Amino acid sequence: MDIIFSILIISFLIFIHELGHFLVARKSGMAVEEFGFGMPPKIFGKKYGDTVYSINLIPFGGFVRIKGESAAGNSYDADAFLGRPAWQRLFVVLAGVFMNFLLGFSIFWGLFTVGTDVALDQSNRALAKNLSIGVLEVAKDSPAFTAGLKPGDRIYKLSSDDQIFTDFNEGKFIELTKQFAGQEISLSLIDKEDVLVVPRIDPPQGEGSLGIAIAQIGTVKYPITTAFSRALDHSFSASVFMFEAAGNVLKNAFFKGDIQNLSGPIGIVNMTASSLDAGFSQTLGFMALISLNLAVFNLLPLPALDGGRIVFVLWEMISKKPVPQKYETWVHSIGMFLLLGLLLLVTIGDLKRLF
Repeated sequence: MDIIFSILIISFLIFIHELGHFLVARKSGMAVEEFGFGMPPKIFGKKYGDTVYSINLIPFGGFVRIKGESAAGNSYDADAFLGRPAWQRLFVVLAGVFMNFLLGFSIFWGLFTVGTDVALDQSNRALAKNLSIGVLEVAKDSPAFTAGLKPGDRIYKLSSDDQIFTDFNEGKFIELTKQFAGQEISLSLIDKEDVLVVPRIDPPQGEGSLGIAIAQIGTVKYPITTAFSRALDHSFSASVFMFEAAGNVLKNAFFKGDIQNLSGPIGIVNMTASSLDAGFSQTLGFMALISLNLAVFNLLPLPALDGGRIVFVLWEMISKKPVPQKYETWVHSIGMFLLLGLLLLVTIGDLKRLF
């Protein structure tokens, strides 16, 4: 069921992206020939007005087919994509990115308003309740790994014999694991059974006694106006970080052949399924991050992506002369071929990591 829910979540996020293109295209006077949920082959389709609304077999996202997106036949009619002014085409292309950003921001705004678990720093620590130590990463073959600790686990109590500790931040927790190095300690986890582990006396450099990366986690709730500004700032900051990270990852993938840090649909579904086990608010937070990630990825100035199309429209607006459509079509076709090849390699990598 987790896999099914994960596919539905990701499909919804892609659907929201395509809905943005659809709504702005219609508002701009463009004829939308088909608006599909899922990807072909088509299972069912019904025409309302000038648009065919279809349900398709592959349950990932959707698509919008706007009249005259390529230079053929009636492409330059008044209701065709290429027949509209460049600024309207720019809005249509940007609409999908905007919808994904808006959804991610809206989720964070709601979570910050009702209260959500976040990593604490000086700006929000005083507002936090239900404090615990969150496990961010677990080093392979470390004591934590052997004991079964996983990313997302929340530690609220550390016990050794008759000594019990519940009031600790990251620094105090690290001190305690060093203090009890070589001795068995019990870690009490939220919504999970206690874990017994023996911290290392002489751990490898950079790993620590248990072999985990941690952050202090707490439930933080803001007034609705403060939540708005916090969510907006968080969404922009996360998007900038993702944009820089995506650029570096793709550069390594295309120029160095390094795809270890890339995940395809299978990897994303697997991560989404893991977030479902962490609870509803954590799943919503992860969903918001994926939505922002989709916005950022589509904004990259690569052929076949929205960002690549934006480059051509901006060139036309600046130079007052469009790039010949046959050349733009070739560029997007080559870009799509390269992205599909990369997707195939990444999917193979995801399968290897799973099995």
